[in-house]
Amino acid sequence: MIKFDQFVQVIHDAALSANQAVSDENVKIINKYFENHDGTLKPKTLNMQYPQHTDKGVVMKNVKIPVITLIPVSLSEISEVKFKTDIEVFVEDDDLKVSFPHKNADSGTTTATQESPSHTSTLEITVHPTQVSAGLKHLIQGYEKVLRGQLPH
Repeated sequence: MIKFDQFVQVIHDAALSANQAVSDENVKIINKYFENHDGTLKPKTLNMQYPQHTDKGVVMKNVKIPVITLIPVSLSEISEVKFKTDIEVFVEDDDLKVSFPHKNADSGTTTATQESPSHTSTLEITVHPTQVSAGLKHLIQGYEKVLRGQLPH
């Protein structure tokens, strides 16, 4: 048996921990597309030849392409956490407490864990995280503009 507010806090902490783990994995994506040079992140690039029409005909122009503009970047986020369980709800010493009912293996019925009156309920908690920063999206768009500026028209 546990106090209801402690029960909710444990679920909330678990959701925050899961969200932090996803966020940490998203930050690792930066290492795929950037290199650290003396404390400055520089984009990983590929040199590619691109055809350009000139007065002398078609010539190949070298273009530095940021890798981040070539590969779709998808980040994960937890948009909703649902925790659904059957619980017994009862009051003890003016505190709302919960416990998990035990199922009788033979009959499939639920037996109360307390001698005091309790009620079996279903609890569903939904947690929505805050909005994710659009910074990475703007960063990619900036590199795409740089790439477009290098390509002949």
